[in-house]
Parts: sequence; C-alpha cells; structure tokens
Amino acid sequence: MLVRPGFEFNGPWNAYHPYLYVQAVRKLVDRFRTLGAADSCAFVWCYYPTGAANDFDSVDTQGARWYPGDSCVDWFGLDCFASSDFH
Repeated sequence: MLVRPGFEFNGPWNAYHPYLYVQAVRKLVDRFRTLGAADSCAFVWCYYPTGAANDFDSVDTQGARWYPGDSCVDWFGLDCFASSDFH
C-alpha cells in the first residue's frame, strides 16, 4: 500500500506549518512501525512544485522545513498540473 501523508503538503490551500508537518509525518511512520504495519506500506513524500518558493530541501536552525528524512520516505512524488509547474 502506498501511504501519502499530507500530499501536496506545501500547497497554500493546506496551510500546513513546515516544521510541524515534518514532525507529524515522522509520528505517523513511527506509529505504523510500532503496529507492525510498515512492512506492508511504502511512504510517499509528495511535493507540489509551485506551492512554495523552491523550499523542498530547505534546512535551517529549526531543522528541515518539509522533508521528514530518508528513514520516513520510500518514494518521492511531484504533483504537476500545468506547464507552469515546470520551471
């Protein structure tokens, strides 16, 4: 099963907080592992390219803005809907 927590997380319509999103994904993946369900899942980190200004890999003193880490992400996804999504 593919699990895509908070897909298009950086889209302005979601109003997710970047650092809290990272914490939430880590908590969700840890819960799946605790329950023994992670072996049946692949976790997809799904970025919306025009949702924010090229910040998908930004890290600062607070940590990663959006990326929860390789230990929580099995697949990387992009949601592209229009030609303007490709810069």
